[in-house]
Amino acid sequence: MRSLPSIINIINVIPAAMAVFDENLHYLAVSEKWIKFFRLTNKDIIGKSHADVFPNLTAHWKEINRLALLGVDNKSEAEQFEFEDGTFCWIKWETTHWKKDDGSIGGIIINLEDVTENRTISQNERRFQLFMDYLPGLCWITNTKNELKYANKCFFDKLHLS
Repeated sequence: MRSLPSIINIINVIPAAMAVFDENLHYLAVSEKWIKFFRLTNKDIIGKSHADVFPNLTAHWKEINRLALLGVDNKSEAEQFEFEDGTFCWIKWETTHWKKDDGSIGGIIINLEDVTENRTISQNERRFQLFMDYLPGLCWITNTKNELKYANKCFFDKLHLS
């Protein structure tokens, strides 16, 4: 197994927003993406409490962290997250506990990804489909191989393909 300093060096450069905490939720390591995502540039957070870095942490996140420290890992595919300036984004996140050599829980790892763009595309696709389904004429979309990728309700109804 690698030593903690080696793992910390790996976390620093990993291409994901990730932070490693001890059992008191003090920062042991953070990736550059974590710093960027949370707009923490020019702040030295290693060794500081998560609660000190984020004094307005919601009860929801405090509970997720508390459960992870009890060994209950959690994740979400898309959850709305509000920054301190009031702006929002959608994140995919996961909390995982890690264990010390003696088997006791040593802390948690939080990994997250901004999925706002994916969610926006998905919402736009749903809006497009609703719009197309109410058009009175036949509408369809094919790919370059002429395979049907989308057809509106009228298309299926007129051709009795439902």
